[in-house]
Amino acid sequence: MGCCQQKAPENAADYVGELQITGSGVCGCSKPFRFKKRFCCGSGPAPAGKEWDAAAPGMEALLDEVDSIGEFTPACCKIADFDAAKKKLDEQWLPKVQAHLGQHGLTADIEVFWVYNGQSSSQEMRLRVFTLRGDATPLGAPAAE
Repeated sequence: MGCCQQKAPENAADYVGELQITGSGVCGCSKPFRFKKRFCCGSGPAPAGKEWDAAAPGMEALLDEVDSIGEFTPACCKIADFDAAKKKLDEQWLPKVQAHLGQHGLTADIEVFWVYNGQSSSQEMRLRVFTLRGDATPLGAPAAE
């Protein structure tokens, strides 16, 4: 992972891969938005491995919720406000994802950042997936009594 990425979740061990947010339409900036496997330069590898293969079928319904929970509303130049969407997803969606992934020894977070190429910039959003640290409780899971 690069120098400028946010730290991994506290309960994470190894990086598994990531899904990148994209919308529909020619530019990928129209509703509905959904996390998908790499579709553009700069994206990391898609999640892979036996844990992900076991978790992936249950992720489909959760990924379908992203657009409605994130409320991806256009901001400047008709680009969705990923910072506002991340806040809603972190509160209302990510705990469900972490609880599901935790059943398969995985955890995740959402990363939002800007990419500059010297002429223009764009905001990116990624769902990063990690293996769960051996001694960690999955985030979103009920606390042990």
